[in-house]
Amino acid sequence: MEIKIAKTAGFCTGVQRAVNILLDTARLKDPPIYTFGPLIHNPQVIAMLEQRGITALTDPDAVPKGTVVIRAHGIPPKTKKQLKKIGFKICDATCPHVAQVQSIVKSHSTRGYHIVIIGDNGHAEVVGILGFANGLGSVINSFAEIESLPPGIKKLCIVAQTTQNVSHFKKISQKIQSKYEETKIFNTICNSTYRRQEEALKIAGEVEAMIVVGGENSANTVRLAKMTAALPKPTFHIETVAELKIEELKKYDRLGITAGASTPNWIIEEVIEKLISLKQHKANFIMRYLFQGLRFLDRSDLFIAIGAFSISYAAALLQGIRPTFPLLIIPALYVFAMYLSNHLLDKNKLGSQDLVKIFHLSSYSSFRLILAMTSLILALSLSINLGLYPFLFLLLASIGGIVYSIPLIPREWQVHTQFRRLKDIPASKDIFLAGAWASIAVGIPLLCGIDSTGIHTAVCLLFIITIVFIRSVLQDIRDIQEDRIVGRETLPIIIGQEKIKLLLFFISLPSLILLFLAGYLGWTTSLSYFLSLCIFFPWIYMLFSDTSYNFDGITSKLIIDSNFIFCGLIALFWSFFF
Repeated sequence: MEIKIAKTAGFCTGVQRAVNILLDTARLKDPPIYTFGPLIHNPQVIAMLEQRGITALTDPDAVPKGTVVIRAHGIPPKTKKQLKKIGFKICDATCPHVAQVQSIVKSHSTRGYHIVIIGDNGHAEVVGILGFANGLGSVINSFAEIESLPPGIKKLCIVAQTTQNVSHFKKISQKIQSKYEETKIFNTICNSTYRRQEEALKIAGEVEAMIVVGGENSANTVRLAKMTAALPKPTFHIETVAELKIEELKKYDRLGITAGASTPNWIIEEVIEKLISLKQHKANFIMRYLFQGLRFLDRSDLFIAIGAFSISYAAALLQGIRPTFPLLIIPALYVFAMYLSNHLLDKNKLGSQDLVKIFHLSSYSSFRLILAMTSLILALSLSINLGLYPFLFLLLASIGGIVYSIPLIPREWQVHTQFRRLKDIPASKDIFLAGAWASIAVGIPLLCGIDSTGIHTAVCLLFIITIVFIRSVLQDIRDIQEDRIVGRETLPIIIGQEKIKLLLFFISLPSLILLFLAGYLGWTTSLSYFLSLCIFFPWIYMLFSDTSYNFDGITSKLIIDSNFIFCGLIALFWSFFF
C-alpha cells in the first residue's frame, strides 16, 4: 500500500498564530480567558482548551469579566466596541489575511461601493467581514443568489471568504462582473488555502481514495472533501482516527491524506500511524514484523532503554574502560524504570500525540508498574555488587527521578502557581534528562574505582549531556503544537523554534570541538573522532524535517531516539577495527 501525505495538511499560519496568541495570553494574563466563539473548528482542540479553563464566550453579560481573544475569523467592529464597553480586555488574533479583507471592505464601502462577499452565509469569518461594510453588503454563494442583489447598485466590490474554492469564486465573480458596469474584484482567498486545495486535487489524481481529516463544522475541511469527491474520487471525511473505515480502506492500494486548516498535527499523525499499520498488513512478512517490532519497542520504552545501554557502551570505550555487563545494564534498567514510572505518573495528564501510548499505559498500568519496580530493584541489586558508593548513588538518582514527576504541592494548596511538580518547571525536563543520563553512565564506573576523574571524564560527560539534551529538545520541537495547547512550557515554546536551533548549534559546537581535540591530544581514545558523527546526526534530521520531506509521528520519534543506538554501533565498529 502506498500512502501520499499532503505537505499542506494541518494548521495554516493564521490558525497557528491565533492558537499561539491565545496560549501566550493564557500563560501571561490572569484568568478568566475567553475566546469569542470556538477558537478553531476542531472539537478535540476545543476540549483541550476547556480543560485548561479557556472557554468560548457565549453570554458576555453573564460571566466574570476577563480577557477575550478574538479568533482568526475576526469579528465585526461593532461587537469589539461592545465588549470593551462591557469591561472585557481584547486580544486580537484575527488572521492578518482576514484583516486585509476587512480593510478592503471598509475602504470601498466608505466610497459607496456595495460589498459582495462570496462565501458561506453565517460563517464567523463572513459575519466579521460583513460588519465592515457599513450596511452595504451581501453574501452570496451560488449563481441563483446573484439575482437577490439589491436593485439600483452602480458600484460593486467583490471579495471572497479566505477559504473559498478558487474555481467557484472565479466563476461567480465573473458572472457578477458581466451584469454590472463598475465592478472591482479582489481574489482574497489566502495562498495557504489555494495551495492546500491544489495539492489535495493533485494527490487525489494519483491515488485510489482520499482521506480528509478535520472537524465536521470546519468549512475549509468540508470544502476539501467536496472537491476531491467531485473528481470523482472515493473520499472519507473523518474527525479522528476512530472514524477510519478500515475494512473499506483495505481494498485500496494507494491512499491520499490531507487535512483542514484547523486540524492539529497529532490527530493527523494518529491517522497516518493507523494507516501505516494497515499498510504493514499488506507488506511482506519481514517488513511487517520489523515495523511491528519497532513500534512495540517504542511504546514499551524498551527502545530508549537500548539507547541507554548503547550510550553506556560508547562512554566506557571512550574513556578506555572495559565495558562489563553490569556497567551497561544498570543504566539501561535505570532509564527503563524511570521512563515507565514517569509515563505512568503522566497518563492522566491530557496531552500529546502519544495518545495511543497513553491508552496502552492505562490498559496495562499495573503490569507496567510492576515492571518498573522490578527493573529498578534489579539495577540496585547489581549496583550493590559493584560497591556501596555505586549503590547509594543509584538509589539517590532513583529517588530523584521519581520525586521529579510526583506532585509535591497538594492541589488544594495551589493558589498562585501552576507548578505542583519539579517537572512542571519550564524547560526543566531537557536539563534533568541530560544530567541524569550522563551522571549514571559516567558516575557508576567512577564510583566503582575502575576509573579516576580526569579530562577524559569531562569529555565523556559533555558528549553525553549534549546528545541527550539535543534529543530531548528535538522531541519538544516535534511536539510543540500539542505541548502549547496542553500548557507545557518547553524550551522551543519559551524561546521560539528559530532561536532554539541557534541554541542547539552553540551547545553542540563545544562538544564537537572537544571530541576532536581530545582524540588529537590523547585525552580519550580515538573513538572520539567517530562519535562526532552523533553530534551531526540530529542536524541531518533537522535538515530533512525542515524540507518538504514528511516524517510521520512514530517514525520521527524513532529516528531521533536511534541516535543513541547509532552511538553504540559506532563504538562497536571502533572496538573491532581500531
